[in-house]
Amino acid sequence: MRQVENAVYVKNLKSAKKLTTGESGCPDVRTGEIMRQSVAVITTGIGQDAAAMCVYEVLTRCGHLLYNAQSAALFGQCSFQGASAAAGLPLSDELLAAAAKGLASPAVPPRPARLLAEEAAFWAAMADGTKAKYPALSPTAAPKLWSYNECMEISSQYFWSGAPWDMVARKYVADTLNAANRTTGKPARAYTQGDVIAAGP
Repeated sequence: MRQVENAVYVKNLKSAKKLTTGESGCPDVRTGEIMRQSVAVITTGIGQDAAAMCVYEVLTRCGHLLYNAQSAALFGQCSFQGASAAAGLPLSDELLAAAAKGLASPAVPPRPARLLAEEAAFWAAMADGTKAKYPALSPTAAPKLWSYNECMEISSQYFWSGAPWDMVARKYVADTLNAANRTTGKPARAYTQGDVIAAGP
């Protein structure tokens, strides 16, 4: 993880010890306790090379293989479909059901005025740039719940080099969603790159 992403963990780390430069190939390694459990908070760095070397070091030191993906390639256009479906999908369905129930409740807090103002400014800029008309935002509308057969996250490591790669990324997402829907038996829909929005970090 990156420094910003691990800030909460570092803040709550008790009896913290930070490895000095040269003790590890990872950019930042801290050990200690969180909720009375011994943990290590490790920053792998940005980029597949730095992250891979750091993860390899962690696996070597810990002596355990944390993840074993059955694939001939660990980088590139890989989709580990079916690798953890048996264990992951029931939990995903349970979480989706709980989230849907929560969003249907009147207890969902309204979005703050500051967020509404930023949303309005964003869509005004979009309308000005695209010359398209967008629907008015409801200040009380609940967030939309997306299922795993409707959206996915894709790494930007390999695609954000220029406009043509945006198309490649969107096509890959569409193909992977279609494959996932066939595997899970969800209602079939043939997604195309035109159905996908690619957003960089």
